[in-house]
Amino acid sequence: MRFVAGQTILDRYVLERVMAVGGMGTVWTAIDADGTPVAVKLVDDATHDPSLVIRLAREAALLARVRHPHVVAMLDHGVVDGQPVLVLELVAGRTLEVVLHERGAVARSLAVTWTEQILAGLGALHAAQVVHRDVKPGNVVVAVEEDFVLKLIDLGVARSLRAGTGRITRDGRTVGSLDYMAPEQMTDAEVDARADIYAAGIVLYEMVAGHRPSSGLRGAMIRMRIPVTPPEAPPHLPPLPPALVDAIMAMLALRPDDRPATAAAAAAALSEAAALLE
Repeated sequence: MRFVAGQTILDRYVLERVMAVGGMGTVWTAIDADGTPVAVKLVDDATHDPSLVIRLAREAALLARVRHPHVVAMLDHGVVDGQPVLVLELVAGRTLEVVLHERGAVARSLAVTWTEQILAGLGALHAAQVVHRDVKPGNVVVAVEEDFVLKLIDLGVARSLRAGTGRITRDGRTVGSLDYMAPEQMTDAEVDARADIYAAGIVLYEMVAGHRPSSGLRGAMIRMRIPVTPPEAPPHLPPLPPALVDAIMAMLALRPDDRPATAAAAAAALSEAAALLE
């Protein structure tokens, strides 16, 4: 089905304009019947792919498990002409990707605070047996009208850890964004919450250093299936406190068993390091 501005879907949401078009669907701004602005995510005919329909339906099912300040909220969902539709809270802000592009590195204390918020959102997902699998600045929104709170978005490639859930991705195909992908995620192996912790570590590294570890080199190595080497500690002037460096590098350990076991554990280490920044 082709969606157009002014169209009413699910009997109450009037589509206004396309806000974003991505690999996992199209996001519109819309107005609820009660006047509330919302975001509507759907699969437009222009980007139609049978797998996207399945992914969007799965995203709705996974989001229904989670309600957390640092995860974008699903307000409603339904089906229009056989295609799933997600109604999400409309977050007024910009993606962290845009913020970093404009500012480069951010203050160390702010980087830690924002990473703690990302980890809090991930902790809620993991508690609901959901692995995001695509944590990156482009999938984090900085909510300017909510004291610059960060919210995780786009569970389009997320996966349930519950037994009996199928997989959409074909064997041998990597899922996620290469420059933020944990080493184990580049294979066809199962991944768990620790892959998200690794990706959050890459985001933190980028926030304090102004660039990703080795920039695009990791992605190239992953594409070629060359073993990834551990990243060097992020450069910073003045130097970062050793406790903060240790916390970052623990999140970026190559072996999942060497990383913090949970998002809460990673956040606790960062919290201890943050005390030294004051």
